[in-house]
Amino acid sequence: MEIGGYTRNILYVNLSTGNIKTEKVSLDLIKKFLGGYGISVRLAYDLIKPGIDPLSPDNPIIIGTGPLTGTPVIGAGKIQAIYKYALNGAIAHGSGGGEFGVKLKWAGYDHLVITGASEKPVYLYISNDEVELKDASHLWGRDTYETSDILYGEHEGSSVITYGMAGEKLVKTTICFMDKCTPIGKGGMAAIMGSKRLKAIVVKGTKGIHIVDPERLKEIMLPIVEACKKDPAREKTIQLGTMAGFEGWVTIAGSTRKNYRETIPVEEAYQLYGPEVYLKTLKIKRIACPNCLVACKDHIQIKEGEFAGLETYVSSIYGRMQNLGARCNVGSINRVVKLIDFCNRTSVCLHNTSALIEWAVDLYKQGILTKEDTGGLELDWNYETTATLLEQIAKNEGLGAILGKGFYGAIKAIGRGCEKYAVHVKGLETLFDARTTRLTVSEFYEVVGPRGGHIGLGGLTFPYLTRDLPTSYFRQWAESWGVPKDAMERIFSPPSKWNVGRLTVWADIRATIESALGIGCTRGRLSKYYEKAPNGGMRTYVEIYKAVTGLDATVDYFIEVGDRICDLVRVLNMREGFDRKDDRFPDVWFKPILRHGKETWLEDYFGNRLTREDCEKLLDDYYDERGWDIKRGVPTKEKLIKNGLEDIAEDLERKGFL
Repeated sequence: MEIGGYTRNILYVNLSTGNIKTEKVSLDLIKKFLGGYGISVRLAYDLIKPGIDPLSPDNPIIIGTGPLTGTPVIGAGKIQAIYKYALNGAIAHGSGGGEFGVKLKWAGYDHLVITGASEKPVYLYISNDEVELKDASHLWGRDTYETSDILYGEHEGSSVITYGMAGEKLVKTTICFMDKCTPIGKGGMAAIMGSKRLKAIVVKGTKGIHIVDPERLKEIMLPIVEACKKDPAREKTIQLGTMAGFEGWVTIAGSTRKNYRETIPVEEAYQLYGPEVYLKTLKIKRIACPNCLVACKDHIQIKEGEFAGLETYVSSIYGRMQNLGARCNVGSINRVVKLIDFCNRTSVCLHNTSALIEWAVDLYKQGILTKEDTGGLELDWNYETTATLLEQIAKNEGLGAILGKGFYGAIKAIGRGCEKYAVHVKGLETLFDARTTRLTVSEFYEVVGPRGGHIGLGGLTFPYLTRDLPTSYFRQWAESWGVPKDAMERIFSPPSKWNVGRLTVWADIRATIESALGIGCTRGRLSKYYEKAPNGGMRTYVEIYKAVTGLDATVDYFIEVGDRICDLVRVLNMREGFDRKDDRFPDVWFKPILRHGKETWLEDYFGNRLTREDCEKLLDDYYDERGWDIKRGVPTKEKLIKNGLEDIAEDLERKGFL
């Protein structure tokens, strides 16, 4: 039986031995884990041995494409990379859009598994059936842009994942870049590649991918495309990119600064970093992922003033305005762009490091860090401190070498009670402060997600940066995405409200299915059009999957697979020692913040103040909705067996994890 969407090939590359082989994906594995993220997670269970050093040759990098990747389906270009994080030892994903996943699929591979470590710098070249490890000595020491441009010249029409100086120096707060624009690899993927002496992955593909029923797929997709084209919000996004969400960050929620003590004044934020300043000062053109109709990424250039002429690329620019503009107080949009360019070129993770720098300044102001620790540098929330520490982090020198270890490593190195001022979950900074946004799915997922404080998968969903949607909206969303009737009764009890712990489970399942299929961008820029399709939400995904692959599917089947994947991700991290104790709401969330000049406490979506005890009860509800052990916050043997993971349950029990 020929099925569409899948190449059914996994490409294995062993950097230690140079061995390259291809193995077939069984139909049973496809049916059980769907593809993309799901199959990658199952591979991770066998390939990532508990307790390994993330920077050892034993840590594999597993990259997966979904069955919709490489097809005309809107937004179906995202890949997921699975590995053990260098930053905190968690096993989680790094995701990104762009052309890489499409070209890997068209080269003939659903998944790429990289193991071992090379003795000398190499890059992996994939062009259809031609797979080769090539010498990268001429690339070592070059930044991400230089490396990408050289490889484009050597391999025309290719897509490139690479990293810069900080990855080569094994800095843990690093990230890789795809095609100069799209970050991938939260938690130190660049350091992991650096430890393997793998400078880049280059892929070209021309085989295309088989679709079983292209006419049916066209029939499903046309009304979705038309709805997207007619949406007035689309024009705003095309014009502004992610800066279209500036109001949500700055006005509706509030951008935090001074280590989560206050929000930047709205007028100041608009004057320095707002959409009008962006359009006047920076914009060149928009960059879109394959089959995307909104194009949220940026090619920008500073047109006048300080650093005039500097040209760079950025994904989700308004997040960078928050991190460098508000959080680090660098003073102008030109300086934000200068630092974005530096981080992109060196592979320093801007999210990680801006939070660490903000914290370090606070420690200095509290007298915990002194000039003896800083090498004579007087720390403050300003451009000079931020630029200096970013450079030190990239070079793995001075105080930057300590900050480059991430919160866990830096807390251990500094001591002196510094942890009291560190705002993180599982060693990863929180992107959203629940006191400014209220405790929605995004903020709750920061606490329970496998990788830590930064949102992902289940965190990016419908209440994103809102404060006033009616409960009926949440009901409609839940129905659209296949939430069962019994779960609806638990979530919406009483009917006028909703339980964020229970709802987060279903947001996670939905986003997990999207990641398994290969669909990205769950912030609502695209997923809202699937929700409004004739069949609506999950039913639309089911019909698309059937048209592409020819395999049977139902909403219940997708929900079952999504839940199975989520359970297995938790199991992977349970083996590394993570459980309920690590799903900890930051202490600062239970103190007031000055939001728009007014003292604001942590509240639920309806404006009711929350205590830590309230939040622990919501955690109980989350684990209960998952069917997990509430005390430990991990799947039970019975739940794993119910979800078709009997072999996993037996292995865990035999090894003493259950």
